[in-house]
Amino acid sequence: MVLRNGGQLYVDTVDRKPPGVFWIYAGLQWLTGSTALWIPRCAGMVAHTLTAWLVWRIARHVTTERGAAIAGILSAISSGALIPRDAQAANFEVFMLPFICASILFALQHRPARSGISLGLAIMMKQTAGVTVLPLVWILFKAKGWRGVLILCATAVLPVAGAAWITGPEQFWFWVFGKANSGYIDIGG
Repeated sequence: MVLRNGGQLYVDTVDRKPPGVFWIYAGLQWLTGSTALWIPRCAGMVAHTLTAWLVWRIARHVTTERGAAIAGILSAISSGALIPRDAQAANFEVFMLPFICASILFALQHRPARSGISLGLAIMMKQTAGVTVLPLVWILFKAKGWRGVLILCATAVLPVAGAAWITGPEQFWFWVFGKANSGYIDIGG
């Protein structure tokens, strides 16, 4: 609501998360004129459905059509089998997953730029999406060599840099990747 009313993220309101989900919520509030929670929950259901469809598309690259259908169905079922406060909330993970799956699908299709942009968008939903770079590098290195890996990394930075530019680089870095979030990069605890 702060963003919808002209406030600035990481200045007027703060959280240790990237801006993606905040922008989704603000956009939904702007489109509907409502702050009702059923609206982002419906968007979360769309994200779950998109994730299941993308899982099916990914599985088609590595298994039979029947196996892919099973993977897509299991993805949809498993999202409903999660703890209700996690699965029914329109949270960061729910909106991160379709972008991660899109990134993997694009890598399997040997499209490193699209894969990188999708990865960058996933990171703008939640920082932990960044670990997806490891399998993406492997897939694209096998398909396109170092050129594919370079394109992946260069394009993954674009959504992150854009979000930093919009919100202010110093505040963005502090709240999303810096000291406010040192627990994300602390391997000791």
